[in-house]
Amino acid sequence: MESRRGLLISIQDMSHLTNSGCDKITRLVADLLSGADMRLISSQILLTTCDMREAANHERMHAELQLDKEQGTNASDSSHS
Repeated sequence: MESRRGLLISIQDMSHLTNSGCDKITRLVADLLSGADMRLISSQILLTTCDMREAANHERMHAELQLDKEQGTNASDSSHS
């Protein structure tokens, strides 16, 4: 049960990170379209996408660990039957 809660928290975290990153990119593109420095905005967009990718990988690894933990618990429960 605890691992399912961990997975749900991981999903919520990933959703929040994705929405925040997309919001930031949207603002940066709007800045670019309004005449902001293209090199500066482009580098900020690249940093944001790298941060989002890193966060997604972290959350995926966390979710995989939770699943492995749950599967290990289920396997040991069935072996005791």
